[in-house]
Amino acid sequence: MQPVRFDGIIIAIFNRSGIMIIEAVGSKITRLSFEPEEGRSNPYNIYIIRESGNGIAIDSGQEKHGEPIADYLEARNTGLSHQVFSHYHGDHILGYQRLPEARVVGSSRYDVILGLFRNLEKKDRFCPEITVEDSPRLAVGETVLEFIPLPGHTPCSIGTLIDGEYLHLGDIIINSADGEALLPLLSYEDIDRYIDSLESLKKLTNCHWLLGHGVISQSEEAKIMALEDRILYLEKLRASNGDIAFEDAVSDCRNEFLHGFWHEYNRPDGSPAGE
Repeated sequence: MQPVRFDGIIIAIFNRSGIMIIEAVGSKITRLSFEPEEGRSNPYNIYIIRESGNGIAIDSGQEKHGEPIADYLEARNTGLSHQVFSHYHGDHILGYQRLPEARVVGSSRYDVILGLFRNLEKKDRFCPEITVEDSPRLAVGETVLEFIPLPGHTPCSIGTLIDGEYLHLGDIIINSADGEALLPLLSYEDIDRYIDSLESLKKLTNCHWLLGHGVISQSEEAKIMALEDRILYLEKLRASNGDIAFEDAVSDCRNEFLHGFWHEYNRPDGSPAGE
């Protein structure tokens, strides 16, 4: 089926992966967005930064997303010079199995999550050649990437500042395709780091924010509210040592959080975050 264009947004249909939405973000960044899984509200975003005939990818989605991403690159005669992983959950890295070989960029703490993949073929391909701790600033042609540790969702979570203007947040903030807030998802042991990461973003609300899932209003008021509501929730969770009902934990928040079932995962005895 041929792609369809609506007001600058291209919708392409793929048999295995459903709908892929292709949308320009600024002059050289494209967002490729895939539908959420059934019963979920978090679409999957992959960003391609065009630079000198090559692409820099931030995340790669699930394995089934890799083929349409590769087709997108091939149709535009675009190679892949660098693959940045905002963190190492499967829905952010497994699409890379289908993508061209690139220089992988990620946190030195990648193996905290990657090590959980027992049956992943060619696991070494996912290991970062460039760690953000050793190279917090990376120039690729005329594009400058600056990496910011944002632990909390995972220990290996990072933000990527693109040319000082666009800031990719990974999953520190998760929203729906309509900009509705989703509850933070974490392992309880990382709660202090999560709160600290959210606090640090209050200094960066002047940037255009890019999310790993969904979209967010670019108004400063909306960004501050997104941060403060998540901090409120996490502080209540921490103060109660996880022994608090979801409704009580979010009672002071201005956003109404989707995916309230994640609250059970966020408790001290919950399953490790895996999305």
